[in-house]
Amino acid sequence: MITNVLDEAKRYDISNLKATGPSLELQILRHQMNLINCEDANHNTPLSEAAAGGSGETIEFLISKGAHINSRGAFRRTPLYRAAFGGHFNAVQVLLESGADPRLFADDGNTPEQIASMPHIVDILANWDIQETETLISKNEAKKKERLKIEKDYRDKQTKLLSEKISEAEKVHKAKQKQLQKAYEELNKRIFEHDKCSLESHSKADVTLQAIHDAEELLVAAKQEEETAREKLSNLRLELREEASQNEEKVGMPLLFLFRFFLCFFLAQAHSSYV
Repeated sequence: MITNVLDEAKRYDISNLKATGPSLELQILRHQMNLINCEDANHNTPLSEAAAGGSGETIEFLISKGAHINSRGAFRRTPLYRAAFGGHFNAVQVLLESGADPRLFADDGNTPEQIASMPHIVDILANWDIQETETLISKNEAKKKERLKIEKDYRDKQTKLLSEKISEAEKVHKAKQKQLQKAYEELNKRIFEHDKCSLESHSKADVTLQAIHDAEELLVAAKQEEETAREKLSNLRLELREEASQNEEKVGMPLLFLFRFFLCFFLAQAHSSYV
């Protein structure tokens, strides 16, 4: 069920986001990560629920998708704490081998080892090589930093590109504004000439009238070009603001998807797999 929700969320992004190419892929990845690490009212994540239910398969799936392995839920209990408390040996083993830290205390002052409900779980926690945990935590942090660096480099590149486009669009818009101003001046000039010829009963009145019509056509064209240039500039500025706002985005998905994601766990709490 989890994969169905993630796929549905991806389809929603593809249909509703304005971005394309790498920008779209980046936003989809961010939304998928937000879903994987969403929290309920008690700050429990999907990984925490999977650990409490004992599903090693789901734990592996969530971690592969970027779940925060040492997240703190209700009473600051980690996924490893909940798996140990629930007596789920396989879940404990998967979490340890993925970088879960057995040294973390919950609000009750206990570590996963101290609240483990089965002797073989106590044994694996007591004899676990903490150096392995340190190595895995370092690797996980390195992966996170690399992902964040890739995102930052891409955003910086996009921001620079948009800034350059805006600079060029500003120049074009300014030129179109000058062109529009000249068109107004030309029309006023032709009107003045025609009025003068009319007052003097000049034989060239028909010629000057045609000049007014020509100037009006040029003015209409200049207005359209100025409006097009202004609209393009506005759209680019909006795109830049949206690009900047993505840096502060935390969820960016309809609450329906978050609700359905947790529903997958609550409905399948008694089963061995949530995937």
